[in-house]
Amino acid sequence: MKTVLLLALVAALAPASSARDPEDRLWLLSIGGITLGPAEYVDAFTIETWAVRIRAVCRIPHGWTIRAGGRASPDGVIAGEASHGVTFLADSRLAQLKRLVLVRIPAGAEMRDRLSEDRYQPLLFDGRAEIGTYGNDESRRRTARIGRSNMRLTPAQRCPEPAD
Repeated sequence: MKTVLLLALVAALAPASSARDPEDRLWLLSIGGITLGPAEYVDAFTIETWAVRIRAVCRIPHGWTIRAGGRASPDGVIAGEASHGVTFLADSRLAQLKRLVLVRIPAGAEMRDRLSEDRYQPLLFDGRAEIGTYGNDESRRRTARIGRSNMRLTPAQRCPEPAD
């Protein structure tokens, strides 16, 4: 009798647990759309996430440290920092931020670039890129906001094979 009840319970719960919404899937996240001047470079970035499950760091640009993860709450972070001047990413090397992280975004999550005026609505991605200028002029450093419009999401099952 116990076996029959257990099998009935498993059969009743199986469709609910295995029927995942097709929108709740894995995505390969790339960072793009950062506008740089001719002598500028990116040497760090930080992206705060909300309700995004980070599954894997797929790519680490040479000479960079990438940190990615979440907390017990729905917020998390994806951050990177160059170690030395030769590893900074000038415009011609920004493609190294493509196919960076494998993430899971829950079905129904809205991609927002700003908060609603009438109630708090968390952003899925909100961050900044640290931009410097080649030479010794530290006064020309700036911070550029990077948000949803800078995130490129491509459906994926896993990280791509390394090119090098």
